[in-house]
Amino acid sequence: MRLITLILLLSAGITALAEEAHLQKAKYYQSFSSTVDASMTMVPAPEADHVYLYFEDFDGELDDFVGLYKIVRETSRADANTRYQLLGTSSAHLRNHNYSTLLAGSRVEYIEALPPSHAPVKMFMTGRADIYQARKVLKLYQQQQGLLVSGVAVKKLLAERQAAAKEACGQEVTLTLGDFNEKTTAGLLQGHLHSMARLCEEDPDYRAAIAAIEQIVANPAQDSTTSHEITIEGKTMLVSIGREAPNVGSASYEILRKIL
Repeated sequence: MRLITLILLLSAGITALAEEAHLQKAKYYQSFSSTVDASMTMVPAPEADHVYLYFEDFDGELDDFVGLYKIVRETSRADANTRYQLLGTSSAHLRNHNYSTLLAGSRVEYIEALPPSHAPVKMFMTGRADIYQARKVLKLYQQQQGLLVSGVAVKKLLAERQAAAKEACGQEVTLTLGDFNEKTTAGLLQGHLHSMARLCEEDPDYRAAIAAIEQIVANPAQDSTTSHEITIEGKTMLVSIGREAPNVGSASYEILRKIL
């Protein structure tokens, strides 16, 4: 028994060290613009070619946004142009085309942030992000997902989102939750409620379609921890979602725009 406990402790320690190593590789970027004073933190994710991006002081919906992205290369060359694809969506919010410019008499490389409906913003790396900023980015991502620390906190968040959706859409939506092993996983549904409210505020046709929905029935995905599916059957929205489904707010918004 003691041996098993020791092995588990060692395993947890190794995992923690690996995660800490990723955080120590985080990078901090600052805008190079006369009109935009913005910053971005890039934190490597455990999976290869995946990163968390946290945008601060940008115009529009990208401001104070954190998401999980996949680095997509246009060719197999090491110096190929890349874009950073927001997982679960068709959006790319960052690109690296190996650009460079003069800054304080020296030529420096920069990448471009791509705020929706706004001009690209040049960003250059100022150095490594400190470990506390990297941890903050991961915490913000979990909060944005709705994966809070307790079932009580999740219930409160869902109630707030339900009230906001009712105000925006003119219809109260009830939630029917399946057998989520971890109660906090149900917090992912807050992203769907937020997307519904957002669509109702943006377009009267979407508002009419969403007002016809009376309940959301959500169940944990059986095939994959990252799976995320939404279907509409009559007055019911059916959601199948895994605990690790990425960017549920942005993904649900895009899915609902397509199916409504």
